[in-house]
Amino acid sequence: MYKLFSINVHLNDFKKIFVKRTKGKDKIVKRRILGINFSYVNAKEYTRFVQILKFVQPYLKEDVTELINRYTRISKLWKISSSQYRKDIDIMQKLLDCVNPTEITPATGELREIQLKELLFTKELINEIEQNTGLKPFMDDGTLLGAVRHGGFIPWDDDVDFSLMREDYNKLREYMKQNHIIIDTSDWTSKTYNEKLKVCFEKYPNQIFCVRRPTSFKCYKGTVENFACVDFFALDYYKDEHNAATIQAYAEDIKQRLRGLKLYGERLKIYDEEVNNMTETTKNSNTISVGIDNFDFHYYTIKGIRRKSDIFPLVKMKFEDTEFYAPNNADEYLKTIYNFYKKIPINVEINKHKVI
Repeated sequence: MYKLFSINVHLNDFKKIFVKRTKGKDKIVKRRILGINFSYVNAKEYTRFVQILKFVQPYLKEDVTELINRYTRISKLWKISSSQYRKDIDIMQKLLDCVNPTEITPATGELREIQLKELLFTKELINEIEQNTGLKPFMDDGTLLGAVRHGGFIPWDDDVDFSLMREDYNKLREYMKQNHIIIDTSDWTSKTYNEKLKVCFEKYPNQIFCVRRPTSFKCYKGTVENFACVDFFALDYYKDEHNAATIQAYAEDIKQRLRGLKLYGERLKIYDEEVNNMTETTKNSNTISVGIDNFDFHYYTIKGIRRKSDIFPLVKMKFEDTEFYAPNNADEYLKTIYNFYKKIPINVEINKHKVI
């Protein structure tokens, strides 16, 4: 008796023959089961809708109590159809378009306490950097948006974001290395980040220590229960033949190269090699965009090119009770990041307190 062939198929492999699953950036999951297409969204997305509606409810002419109740019920389900989700996205956006963000009052309570704590550490750190290095970190992302639109923190935000061009970004990291504690994150992963961070606070309570992530350079001070953080991001000069589409294509290529790499050390090695080779970047140009090790490079679509002439020379801009450096043409600069930055976006996160 001859054994002509053998088949050893795992159950998961067998399932893949009949089930295909894909997930897009729009939160919609698509499954193809036995040739039938299904499209749905995790119902937990509606928890965010409820938070947003409760936050903007005092600024709406329309009574949204019933809508809040309906979204609360949906949020307790497992999944919701993508068609219903798209309809609700449209409803949410129309409601948010009716709110003028500048009319929203500043944060109060616990969130305001967090903001003021962030502000105190930011003033301490930025003042030290400027006085000892001559570097000029400038407000970016939500911090710049808050300065322009609210004169300080966005009422629902607690982040502090600053950017520098690559050369200055490297000088900043070197200064912090010489004067403060730098944590080796080569064996960290996104899943172990909070656990590792707790150890750092226990080891260096109320001391400034710095952590390099694959998407930012973070400076912390405090304790596990009570801390503040400032994020620094790198911007690069790209070759002038680039536009938003070509930089986005470059970002997609890098993401493919990083697929499967979980250790920070593995990812950062690729980043550093790419930055040093300067395959797509240059030392100076009028074409500026986020660096390969910038959060926006990996998690947001490149919407526009940031022009050197809109950034430099930097100017001082009011932020709460102080001033920080900012791009000289903040309006044009913000349009490249947010498009309609004077509106409240559907993807806003309400009350995302810093916790470990």
